[in-house]
Amino acid sequence: MPGLTLSVHGARGTAAEEGGGVARHGGATSCATLTWGDPEAILVLDAGSGAAAAGPALAGRRRITVLLSHLHLDHLIGLPLLLSAAPPGAELRVASAASSPAALERALRCLISPPFYPVAPQTLCPGFTVTAMPDLVPDGPTLGAAPLSHPGGASGYRVVWEGRSLAYLTDHEPDEGEGDAGLRSLAEGADLALIDATWTPGEAASRRGWGHGDWRTALDLTQGAGQVGLWHHAPGRSDDGLDAIVEDARQIRPGTFAAAAGQVGAVGQVGDFSPGS
Repeated sequence: MPGLTLSVHGARGTAAEEGGGVARHGGATSCATLTWGDPEAILVLDAGSGAAAAGPALAGRRRITVLLSHLHLDHLIGLPLLLSAAPPGAELRVASAASSPAALERALRCLISPPFYPVAPQTLCPGFTVTAMPDLVPDGPTLGAAPLSHPGGASGYRVVWEGRSLAYLTDHEPDEGEGDAGLRSLAEGADLALIDATWTPGEAASRRGWGHGDWRTALDLTQGAGQVGLWHHAPGRSDDGLDAIVEDARQIRPGTFAAAAGQVGAVGQVGDFSPGS
């Protein structure tokens, strides 16, 4: 059976952007999908504005699992679009290790209701449910989670299938404590780690408490991973700015890339992912 295939639909942080300056990496906020050869199942990591581009990936899927890292709007605003894109009869389960099922359901029903949104979740998708953080996707990958250091809380995830593994590690501000330890545990031995690298080292010094890390520290925290993808690109960071960061990062970790909307590749095959691919 095929291994894990990652599709990136958005990797921007905080706010979506548009224009020629971000055309190659994209301006949509966090959303990625993972598939593993089962035509009826898919795993969605976060539901930022990139979820608009993820809709076609749900075609024909009967079992859709959405893992939210946390409930900030740049990771959640596209959830109604996922619900409306789910095929008739599909089950769409939403979970987050950063929130209890009750708190998560309250938040989602508040967001996807008047005055913020005109249609209720189960009207958009009758198979919508909120669940506790699962240990595995039914008949699919096993899942692990650990708390990250972020205002209000966030969770990182590890997805393992057929000997391949991906660590999804957004949003995190290095804390030299439990948050860093949990992140390292998820990244250790992973074939690919997607990690918050919002700032440059110089920018991070003046943005303490904002809940995000810099690319240099991100490389240190993910030393145990096979390949690193930089995630949650800063608002205002152009394609050229990201290319400069990647050039510096590759002097330390060859194969490092900046995640870009439209990337598709097999987890564990270093070189499948590159800026603007």
